[in-house]
Amino acid sequence: MSQAQGMVVIRNLLKQAIKSRNEIQKNSLRSVLAAVERRNIAKPNSVSTDEDLMKVVKSLHNKRLKTMKELEKRPDLQEIEKNEADFLTKLHAELEK
Repeated sequence: MSQAQGMVVIRNLLKQAIKSRNEIQKNSLRSVLAAVERRNIAKPNSVSTDEDLMKVVKSLHNKRLKTMKELEKRPDLQEIEKNEADFLTKLHAELEK
């Protein structure tokens, strides 16, 4: 799958998440797109392959796990981070196909 194809998958999933009003997926996918955009602004074409895109998703997943540990006293927020981390794991698997 080329980088363009991976981005197409993410954008299509975002459209579906918006239509189904799935806040977890919508927020996770928007964070992926924002992270890709930030990296490409900082260094043009730094996310130009599927491998680069999967690194971004993995990085966001790791951030969610770290945040979960920091939110021990806020189980409501911890649950949101857990759900987003789970979705990012599924997204990573989807992009590997």
